[in-house]
Amino acid sequence: MVHRALLLPNVAGAQLPGARRDGSEEVGQANAENSGRAMKCLFSAAAFLVLATMPLQAQPAPFDMSPERPADTTAPSPPVVRPATPSESVAPRSPAPASADAPRTSRDTVDDDAGAETAGPFRRHILPMDNFVLAGEIAARSWSIFLTAEQAASPVELAVGYQSAIFVAPEASRLVITINGTEVIEEAVSSPEGVKQLRAVIPPGVLRPGDNDIRFATSLRHRTDCTISSTYEIWTDIDPAQSYLEFAAEDARQLRRAEDIGAVGANALGKTRFHIYVPSGDISPVADTIIRLSEGLALLASMPNQTMEVVRGDVPIPGDGEMTVLVGPAADLDSLVTTIPVTAATQPTYGFVTLRQDPSVTVLVVTGPAWSDVDSAIQRILAPIDRPISVSRSALADRSWRTPDSPLFLRGRNVTFQELGINTQEFAGRRFRADFTVGMPSDFYAKAYGNATILLDAAYAGNVVAGSHFDIYVNGNIATTLPLGSAGGAVLDRFPVDFTMRHLKPGINEIVVEAILMTPDDAACSPVANGDEKSRFALFETSELQIPDFARISSIPDLSPTRGVGSPYNRQADPFPLLIERGGRNGEAIISAAATLLGRLSVVAGRPVPFVIQSSAAAAAARDALFIGTADQMPAGVLPRLSVSEAVKTDWGNLEADPGSAEEAAIAARWQGEVGAGRWRQRLSELQDWMTAKFDIIPEQIRLRPVGEAEFMPPPSATLMIAQGMSPSGDKVWTAFNAPTAADLTAGIEAVTAHEGWGQVGDSITTYDAATQTFTQIHGAAPTLVQSQPISFSNLRLVTANWLSENVLSYAGLLAIVALLLGLVTTAFVSQLGRRK
Repeated sequence: MVHRALLLPNVAGAQLPGARRDGSEEVGQANAENSGRAMKCLFSAAAFLVLATMPLQAQPAPFDMSPERPADTTAPSPPVVRPATPSESVAPRSPAPASADAPRTSRDTVDDDAGAETAGPFRRHILPMDNFVLAGEIAARSWSIFLTAEQAASPVELAVGYQSAIFVAPEASRLVITINGTEVIEEAVSSPEGVKQLRAVIPPGVLRPGDNDIRFATSLRHRTDCTISSTYEIWTDIDPAQSYLEFAAEDARQLRRAEDIGAVGANALGKTRFHIYVPSGDISPVADTIIRLSEGLALLASMPNQTMEVVRGDVPIPGDGEMTVLVGPAADLDSLVTTIPVTAATQPTYGFVTLRQDPSVTVLVVTGPAWSDVDSAIQRILAPIDRPISVSRSALADRSWRTPDSPLFLRGRNVTFQELGINTQEFAGRRFRADFTVGMPSDFYAKAYGNATILLDAAYAGNVVAGSHFDIYVNGNIATTLPLGSAGGAVLDRFPVDFTMRHLKPGINEIVVEAILMTPDDAACSPVANGDEKSRFALFETSELQIPDFARISSIPDLSPTRGVGSPYNRQADPFPLLIERGGRNGEAIISAAATLLGRLSVVAGRPVPFVIQSSAAAAAARDALFIGTADQMPAGVLPRLSVSEAVKTDWGNLEADPGSAEEAAIAARWQGEVGAGRWRQRLSELQDWMTAKFDIIPEQIRLRPVGEAEFMPPPSATLMIAQGMSPSGDKVWTAFNAPTAADLTAGIEAVTAHEGWGQVGDSITTYDAATQTFTQIHGAAPTLVQSQPISFSNLRLVTANWLSENVLSYAGLLAIVALLLGLVTTAFVSQLGRRK
């Protein structure tokens, strides 16, 4: 922005007629003419000063905040970052965060319906989450947004709101935003007082119909500190409410084709909601139709936080990140839309139409002469996105959350860092960080056996001192540490860095590569200009991740495969039984919850999961089955098979937690543990701690076979319970989603199917507490190994090695038996040799 102080005349030192300077100013006596001239001059200067300080009404061209680039007549003109207007350049935080250096969260400033646009240019929020912070000296994140053909062809501006920590040095810190590989914004990071919004015109041809990759990257430096701990104090917080694409074309708001469902987007909180309108009448017979349609909508939109809601009565007007879908026979929907498709009266039909109550609103209609034709229309929607179970995936796609896709390891193989989305980069800071994701199959079995390896191509400078180290984190857990630092530096060529695979789970796994780099210069901490720092570390894209062959066998019950890839419901040749409460006063809420859940399962499975609604648990005795409903409506005998007490039906939700009693019990338990335990218990506890520290052996591993816990009773504070167990046949899986009330069920499933909540599902039982928004995993039934692959010696060897590693006492007993047999054989053999008397 032009500094307007440069436009001001030098009036501060102007000497008015009739005044003189001699160390102190005195106003002399002058005649009326000289006095009049003085007043005119004073008014002229004052008027010029006021006009100079007013906002300029016109500028010949926007001011370009990006650095100068050499002229290139063949390349497209560089994007222009338009300075924010005074009203939007700095927005005060409301309410302010707890501390000056804490990132602001969007929950502080927007509500669930924030950002809905009803007039003016059409806006699409670009963040798939409600809180996006790029922390540390180096950080990057990329994901994909879907655009219609009309949106891609429209003139578009990108708006991004951000706030930075007060410790960020703007002269050495940068925020870079690219779309489809084209740099759109480069900004010196400097907005500690509030949210600053940047705007840039996206050059024509950058956006395309379909998926568009958007990438945020930051390089930050601390103002005053050069320690490793100071790197955790610097961050850039991107505001979802003020970050969007703004389309100038009138038709950019309208959806026209089935694939345009992917452009529904998200609101300012990163949420997507589908309103599924069903005409009046008994909803029970069409529950399967609604749920099957929800699977198609979820797959086409593929947003990380999407919810299905069945509505009756008035047709809801969709807001930001929302879509309304009308489902039913054409005769029941004709009065709701301006024009029903002419084919709807004779054949299955789906398409986008406008609402009669508001012709500016576009809704999706799925219809036909009768409900059977509606089912046929849904099958037409699902056909292009269905995947035969005979076709395996090579990657797990989660493009609306992050890119690139996660390569799926069905066996051991190598993948380069370039394939994982990490390019060659040099780093001059103190804490380097890069991350990528990999996918594992549902029957991945390496909880206690095997190491993966990173073949590292990297280099570090000679001034990197001892104490520096290279760390690998897997799903948030530290997996390995490698010391760095030697005289003269080092160039690492395919240097092996091993880490245990125990932290890998079925589904998508995040692996973080971090280098802590310390030099003698950090003690001096002299300020340097941006670009003057010498690189300390370089990571090359030729580095490889090497996953060895691993055991493949299903361990059930375990919710991790269900969360990761939708197992066992993802590869069903025949529809699996779905048991839900369809009728009564809770029918709509239960169907909404089931539609949301099966939509999520379809997304992680990569295909619509087939189901058939049943009412009898006995019919599902030898099948993989899914139960969704309130606890009191669960069929008799199902909960005990899931290691859950039948008392849940009557007691859950009727008991109120007594904070005083809980506190009293906690105090008594602590004193009992400290004083009541005998000396032998203390010795045993010390022995357990020593074994864990020295040999990484936990007490649960010292057993002949895995054991489960007693029947589980959820605490009164829990509002959702997910439990998994074996079917009566002993080789299939039953999974139940239960809550005390229908309202708790819909809210709980909405929370658990959100991206952050879905990642916290695991073990055989998981509970959710809505008051604290926390998930808890509980051991239920003892796991059982079920064959999932054709029998082979190599796989059997790996399975045996992993099982014995998990069950140390069994391993020790087996060694003792082998030693005893060896001794007996040796004795028998030796007894036949030598001389006897």
